[in-house]
Amino acid sequence: MSEVITRKRARELRMLCSPWAFQDSRCKDFKPETEQERERVNEIWARSPSGFSSYYSTLCEIEHGRVEG
Repeated sequence: MSEVITRKRARELRMLCSPWAFQDSRCKDFKPETEQERERVNEIWARSPSGFSSYYSTLCEIEHGRVEG
């Protein structure tokens, strides 16, 4: 089983997706995404019955508790 992504971690990963993350002081202590996290998000995205449109939107769904991370 792939690594579980918490709602908090999904928020961090979503924030790290932004092009200005390196300038955002809120992101300075976030760990970079791991390969296991990337695989888990892609796994959730691939099996989504509602058809999430992107990696970013999948992170939003996890963050807001609409799908299990």
